[in-house]
Amino acid sequence: MTDDVRPLGVIAGAGRLPVVLTQVMQGARPLAIVSISNEPRPELSAAAHVFRHLSVGKIHEMLRVFDAAGATELVILGAVGKDVLFRPKQLDWLALKILAQAKTRGSQSLFRAIADEFGARGFTVADQRTYLPPLVATAGALTKGKPGRALRRDAEHALRLAREVARLDIGQAVAVKDGVPVAVEAMEGTDAVIRRAADLAGAGIVVAKAARPDHDFRFDVPTVGPDTIDALVEVDAAALAVEADRTFVLDRQELVERADANGLVIVAAT
Repeated sequence: MTDDVRPLGVIAGAGRLPVVLTQVMQGARPLAIVSISNEPRPELSAAAHVFRHLSVGKIHEMLRVFDAAGATELVILGAVGKDVLFRPKQLDWLALKILAQAKTRGSQSLFRAIADEFGARGFTVADQRTYLPPLVATAGALTKGKPGRALRRDAEHALRLAREVARLDIGQAVAVKDGVPVAVEAMEGTDAVIRRAADLAGAGIVVAKAARPDHDFRFDVPTVGPDTIDALVEVDAAALAVEADRTFVLDRQELVERADANGLVIVAAT
C-alpha cells in the first residue's frame, strides 16, 4: 500500500485545527482519527474512515488504532493540555516511558521524546504545515491598518521577547506597552495572557506570538484565530505580531475584518 493510499493518522486535540484538516483533506486520503479532546467534535467522526475517542494518556492504545487502520504517517493537531502531567494515573505504560525519556517536562522535550518513540514503532509524524498550507501566514500586514513607527517598535520588541521566551520553552506569547514587557505566557494560553496584560497596563498593549528558533512544527504551530482577535479587541489592544511562514491564521477573512473594524493592526514578520 502506497503512502498516498494509506490512511493519514490524526491525533486530534481541542479546537478547530483538526476540523480544518478534514475539510482540506476531503476525498484526498482516508483519515484515521483519534480524538483526545474532552469534547470530541462531531465533524471529526463524520469525516473519519476510522474514529476513536481516547484519553490523552493512552498512547499505546492510540498506536494500536493507527496500526490496525494501516496508517504509518501521523499528524498531531489541536490543543493538548499539559495538566495531564500532574495526573500520572491517567498515563498508560507507554506514556510513562516517554515521560521518563524526556530530558525536561518542557513541550519541545516531550514532543521529541514522543517522536522518537513513535519512530521506533514505525510511525512518522508530519510537519503540521504540510497538510494545512492555506493557514500559513505570509509576510507583511494582514490588516488594512499599518503600524506607525512607535507601534512597529513595540511589535519588533515584543516579537524578540516572544522568540526568547519560546527558546526557553516557557511559552509563545509576550505583551508589551511603550517598550515595557507587561506579561509572558506560560501554561495559561494566549487569550489569558492578553487579559492579564490589559489588567496591568490598560489599553494599547502589543502582543507577539512566536516559535523557538529550533521549533518542531510536527507537534505545534503557533496559531491565532477569531478568539484571539476577540480577546485583543475586548481589551482595546493596539497590535498583534506573528511570525511569517511559522504561524497558522484561522478564518483569515473573518479575523482581518474584525481587526480592521476595531483599529487593530496585525503584522506577520520574518
